[in-house]
Amino acid sequence: MREVEGDPAARSLSAATAAGFLVLVTEGDADTAHALLTEAVGRERAVSGPPPGELETALFTLTLASQCSGRPEHWRPLVDVLARFREATPASAASLGRVHHAPGSVTEDMLRRLDEEIARLREQSDADVVIRTALIASYLDRLPGCREAVSRVIRDGGAVGSSMPALMFVALDDLYAGRWQASAGAARELIGLCEETGYHLFAQVGHYVAAMAAAQRGDLDECREHCEAVWGWSGPRGLRRLENCAHQAAARAALGAADFETAFRHATAICAPGVLPEFNPEAVWSAPDLVEAAVRSGRHEEARRHADALRDAGVGHLSSRFALSTATVTAITSDAEDMVACFEEALALPGAEQWPFELGRARLAYGEALRRRGLNRAARVQLAAARDSFEKLGSRSWEARAAAELRATGMTRTGRGKAGQALTPQELEVARLAATGLSNPQIASRLFLSPRTVSSHLYRVFPKLGITSRAELRDALRTRPAES
Repeated sequence: MREVEGDPAARSLSAATAAGFLVLVTEGDADTAHALLTEAVGRERAVSGPPPGELETALFTLTLASQCSGRPEHWRPLVDVLARFREATPASAASLGRVHHAPGSVTEDMLRRLDEEIARLREQSDADVVIRTALIASYLDRLPGCREAVSRVIRDGGAVGSSMPALMFVALDDLYAGRWQASAGAARELIGLCEETGYHLFAQVGHYVAAMAAAQRGDLDECREHCEAVWGWSGPRGLRRLENCAHQAAARAALGAADFETAFRHATAICAPGVLPEFNPEAVWSAPDLVEAAVRSGRHEEARRHADALRDAGVGHLSSRFALSTATVTAITSDAEDMVACFEEALALPGAEQWPFELGRARLAYGEALRRRGLNRAARVQLAAARDSFEKLGSRSWEARAAAELRATGMTRTGRGKAGQALTPQELEVARLAATGLSNPQIASRLFLSPRTVSSHLYRVFPKLGITSRAELRDALRTRPAES
């Protein structure tokens, strides 16, 4: 620590790495971290083969700073630095940089070697190796294989700097698997630990995961709170990658609420339609959101261009989730004569059932497309499957969307929380105020409730009224029989 706080010119590579890491994770200062590490790495003599331990740690920290920044002035010089290490292992800084640069360029050989490294994590006692391997795995949908090892890092305690990334990967694994409550719980634990230690950068990942879990549950208020926390901290620091993460969650929440204009606005804050920029993984992950929002808001040409861009990125071979996403956007934007075959191909992909939320979205999109072509009987099969899948996941707003589409085919279903059930007095009062155009905080203030309670009431009201958005409230209440 004396060396870290002393003359920068006299710092060793390890001290420069420690200084850069601390300023990045505590203050979010990617500019200083990048400058410190670029200078320190540049002083190192050229090496053949994989970089030695200290240099690899410095490179990994430099890559982390560039990754969080997401800005070209940080990524471009890093490309030249990492290019010196052609024989990098799958869990190295150079491999992480290549995954960010162009994920579709990851070869089958690298995937095979990464799977082998993940299999060896059971015997791995070095927490740094576990964390770095899980980080690469998180971009390539291989977190389930790392679950035992990262859980061990958390359980065994040790360096707090390892425990926080380990919590990230547990939260992300639960998120991708559709375990919303468990994911949100791990995210809350991560945020709390970061507040205790001052590692504020990692807390932003916790807010992102919590926002995504809330978006997919249908809790708009909670999603917005976490997104605003990310934007408020990351925006002034120029951490564009983290800002994109929040836009992804906001787009997902808006889609669930059938607010397609808002979804398109957030999705295009990440990237323009038809473009998947380098060093922007959120552009790939949010591509289905942008395509769906574009189609449902009448921007069919933009949707087709973006579906083409995702196919051209060549990410389908990375995992069954990437393959399902690529096939689904292809089907959504296909010509009428190809639509059924494209959707059937997407649903038949091996391993698609591993991603229940994405599979539910594919079925919902298929059912919507069938219904709009007047094929109601076939549409009901897909929409019922989507509704049941979302209900099982606890995705209230997405379930409501599927249920509304089902009702549009002439199929009804009664039961708890379904169309036809009477509103409670408080639900009716909340619905009437929302129909006047008041926001959730305004309604909460009038009724002496919390905004979150208002949101919960509305998400119970929507399926009871057979609607999916606030814009439909006024007409639904006008035509609804009087409550006894």
